[in-house]
Formats: sequence, C-alpha cells, structure tokens
Amino acid sequence: MAESAGTHLIVDGYVRDPSVFTAGGIETMFASVITALEMKALGAPHIYEVPVDPEVLRRVKETGTFEDSGGITAIVVISTSHLAVHCWPAERFFSADVFSCKDFPHEQALAIITKCLGVVSSEVTVLKRIKPVLP
Repeated sequence: MAESAGTHLIVDGYVRDPSVFTAGGIETMFASVITALEMKALGAPHIYEVPVDPEVLRRVKETGTFEDSGGITAIVVISTSHLAVHCWPAERFFSADVFSCKDFPHEQALAIITKCLGVVSSEVTVLKRIKPVLP
C-alpha cells in the first residue's frame, strides 16, 4: 500500500464582504485552523499588503481579464508544511492552501475557512499526496 505524504486542501472562492481581508482576520483564520487541527505554527504569519492600483483595476473592469489589482497575501509555516491565502478585495476573491505532510480532516479546515471569510461560492480541491516508490 502506498504511503501518505499528507493532505493538501485548495480553496478558490468568493466572499460576501471583502472587508474580511485584513491582517487580523487572516491571523484569526490561521489560528483557528491550526488550533482545531492540532497543528504547530513555527512563527507568526507573514502578511503582505499590496495597495490597490486604480489603473489596473480600471483595466480589469474594462477587459474582464484578471490582473493583480492589489490585495493581501499571508503565509504561516507549520511544523508539517504551511497555510497560505491570497486575497483580491476588489474582486471579493481568494485562493487558499492548507498543506500538511500529515493527513488532516480537510472538511474541518474548509468549514473554518468558510465561516471566517464568509464564503459564498467556492471550488475545492483535496489532494491526498502519496510518496512515490523509492527506486
């Protein structure tokens, strides 16, 4: 039987209210996932805020083509991998990853993300990573 290399939850979604995309809100979400899944953070989350660029925002509205119009990105390293999120408030859109080389109940992590961010629509991918056979 193949040996597990962990679980990788990928969530791409839209939120009801983009004001949830704040450093404090994301820190709370990360802390909730880490606590609920008994993970261990190796430090504080690193949070990067990119100012909204009005010119890029104008082009996005005109063309309907995605461009990085500014937002917030955060990552926290855990002892078994990481949690990350990228948020675009102008579009109410986010992309999140929860990855651990230990298996975890992805439904629980998804429920926390959904509640903390007020998710109204999402695409969810769950990868069960498998160690390749050593030659």
